[in-house]
Amino acid sequence: MSYITEALAVIFSSSGVIGAVIAALMRRAMKNAAEDAERRRREYVEEQLSRFELDHAANELLIALARYARKLCTEAELEIAEANYTAAVNKADMTLKKNYVSHKK
Repeated sequence: MSYITEALAVIFSSSGVIGAVIAALMRRAMKNAAEDAERRRREYVEEQLSRFELDHAANELLIALARYARKLCTEAELEIAEANYTAAVNKADMTLKKNYVSHKK
């Protein structure tokens, strides 16, 4: 019985099976970490883009409102700017909900 135990110990230590198993586990962990980092990077970029689009739409709405107050544009142009702003708010809201709700599952 001790011969079998010694033989197994020699086989495992000399052939590096334990090292190979540890390397496989580490490779798997690193792959998962890389995928998670890439997913988080994509979500961050998507959120930033959504925020920039929202800021742009808000600025366009303010400009249209100022122009409308000075009678430099029509009410239709103001309504278009308002619709664009509303669409940007909805898109930003959906982006944030998608990214944060997906983490809780």
